[in-house]
Amino acid sequence: MVGAVGFYVFKGASLQHPALSALSLGGDSSDSAGGPAAERAFIVPKLPARVIGRAWVADGDKAVLVRPDRSRLELTLVPAVQSAIEARLARSKVPFGGVVLMEPSTGAIRAWVGRRQRGKAAGRGQGLVRAVAPTASVAKVITAAALLEAGVHPDHKTCFHGGTRRLRKSHLEPGPRDNICESLTQSLANSSNAAFGRLAVTRLKPGDLQAKAEDLLFQTLLDFDIAVQPSRFTEGRSRLVRAQTAAGFRGARISPLHAAMLASAVANDGVMMRPYLVAADSLQPGLSRKPAILQRALSARTAGVLRQMLAHTVSDGTASKAFARWPESLQTIDAGGKTGTLARRGGGNYRLYTWFIGFAPVDKPEIAVAVLAVNGRAWRAKAAGIARDALAAWFMHKNGTLHAGIPSRESAAESDAEHSTEPQQPSP
Repeated sequence: MVGAVGFYVFKGASLQHPALSALSLGGDSSDSAGGPAAERAFIVPKLPARVIGRAWVADGDKAVLVRPDRSRLELTLVPAVQSAIEARLARSKVPFGGVVLMEPSTGAIRAWVGRRQRGKAAGRGQGLVRAVAPTASVAKVITAAALLEAGVHPDHKTCFHGGTRRLRKSHLEPGPRDNICESLTQSLANSSNAAFGRLAVTRLKPGDLQAKAEDLLFQTLLDFDIAVQPSRFTEGRSRLVRAQTAAGFRGARISPLHAAMLASAVANDGVMMRPYLVAADSLQPGLSRKPAILQRALSARTAGVLRQMLAHTVSDGTASKAFARWPESLQTIDAGGKTGTLARRGGGNYRLYTWFIGFAPVDKPEIAVAVLAVNGRAWRAKAAGIARDALAAWFMHKNGTLHAGIPSRESAAESDAEHSTEPQQPSP
């Protein structure tokens, strides 16, 4: 039995999204749709980009989209966690905030929240499946993976100077000004641009960084339930450009969805799973989505070492201040991750991009997160604080305490008041 259906979903006023056509409808095991259910493939409807934020409804512990004929798409979202993160982003009032929670072992999307503030120019054009935000220092995860696989030990020390807000040729040359010495682990935790630039041009061959980015599915059209803009990565040819790309100053753009996949690959011993939002369709009874491996992006050893290195970002690196306000009830759960910060000017607009990608717990990750917060010259919240609360929502839901809401332990610098940014380019 084959039918053509228009896809409409409702939450208050109706929203029309023609996204299902020529859909193979389910039936009993002897119908003409293809034999036993086990032998028939689940047909995934393509969802409009913003339908989740506008139209999902909770049905007990399930999130669903409902068609006019009352048939339903069951989503992978966890309603309580989704709602808590929606409220957190609404409170933060960032021009654009995006949060993706993904289960590393299966690819199931557990929270999918994108929110723009009306009238805020900095938020225009951003989205969860749009690869328009610069990767910033999230690129250092790619560089660190390439360095580890090239034989650089996590304890390998590099001495350097400067590079906090920009990377020049002089930062790549050893000399008497080199007054900082850090291990690779420390440089990743502290997001030390000069260290990563030097290591990239001395320990990696031209093309190594590009190859590792493509292993992690940059330059690839991702297969997802919503159409995704491919993330871009261009290593460059000159020594300085390669160094700047390795540190995150240039050469790469990524979507929040792909950023969550990157964090999930590290969390899942290097294996990238296909992300998915639609779990089942009442028009296809007896069929449901199954987890699917996309590819191995990192060796299991590299992923394991990276997890331990990224734990230092949270414990004593660039995310330590945000995670110092981790809820007391979750103190036994440790997180790992990477921050990124980069300012861009263009079209008369100033945008401050902040990222956090990560996972928890560190030793046996069960959830990965990617957060993008885009502010103007005045900012209200940054990605690390939002990510902390998104992860907290997940674990508080699991232990039954989320009904009380995510506890607010924000400092004055993370309150809803606006704060001015530096006029110069921040460190990634």
